Amino acid sequence: MVEALGRIPRIEKFFGVKFFHQIPDIPVGDMSESDRTKCVDNNRVASTLAQKCPELRRLQHWDDGGTKVIVLVRGDPECKYKVMLENRSNS
Repeated sequence: MVEALGRIPRIEKFFGVKFFHQIPDIPVGDMSESDRTKCVDNNRVASTLAQKCPELRRLQHWDDGGTKVIVLVRGDPECKYKVMLENRSNS
């Protein structure tokens, strides 16, 4: 799916496909090894999406029913992700 999105480099928002693992909202030091691995995977996915789709900013959150979105936070040299509450007025 990421390769398909790469063919639409100007895309800014994408909803409907689960790209990220759900992890608990706790400090990394308190996470299980499995959750830390998911966190690393999520960061890798965010970086890959940022490279393939330089305009992409918002993605649907995983299985939460649509109240949250993933926001790509672009930095130098990598991109991270942030889970935010959906703000319908800015969508």
